[in-house]
Amino acid sequence: MPTVQWDMYEAELIGYDKYDILSQRGIGHKEAVKLVEQNRNKTVDIHQVHRFMKDEQVNNRLKSGDTIGCFYIESPAMRQLLKKLTCDNYLTLVAASSIIRPGVAQSGMMKTYIENYQQPNMARYLHPVMEEQLKETFGIMVYQEDVIKICIHYAGMDGTAADILRRGMSGKYRSRIEFDRLIEKFHEGAKALGRSDEVTKEVWRQVSSFAGYSFSKAHSASFAIESY
Repeated sequence: MPTVQWDMYEAELIGYDKYDILSQRGIGHKEAVKLVEQNRNKTVDIHQVHRFMKDEQVNNRLKSGDTIGCFYIESPAMRQLLKKLTCDNYLTLVAASSIIRPGVAQSGMMKTYIENYQQPNMARYLHPVMEEQLKETFGIMVYQEDVIKICIHYAGMDGTAADILRRGMSGKYRSRIEFDRLIEKFHEGAKALGRSDEVTKEVWRQVSSFAGYSFSKAHSASFAIESY
């Protein structure tokens, strides 16, 4: 197969889309199916994910953090998080797959998410925009899309600028000068919309601590399927 190497940003300027195609040896679907056939004399259709999601035994193992050997959810930190969330369903696992990322944990937002998840009526929102845009995740930025939404709706940025700013958090910027200008644009836009400096400072702290490590929701959703 002929291949060519291009910088991702140059490719985007030309009009191409960039995809990351990973070969994950840790996902042993075929081997797992063979082992079940050999040891249990049963045939398993690994693609019947919705059936697994309704399996009480599987969900009980999730809730108790009994997930050694399961894709992405076997680390001590992840098992502890599953227990704290009493995670027994797919949508909670999707969120857990993203909030385990370093940015959320280091910023203190993971702790807040767990508390709000357990007592949603006690959730305190930093600003009405956070409640309006992040109600599903109790006012916490959990996915890349959440960062973009806050940049747009809290700071008045357009979608393109918001996504470039998000990507720039992880060092993936075309120009440091352009990136610094977007940071200024975030603060200027928030001020123009009448946001208080104190709230904007905390919103920015959360955005900057989280954006560089976040998953897109589709990424987390796909990981959760593999975990099941």
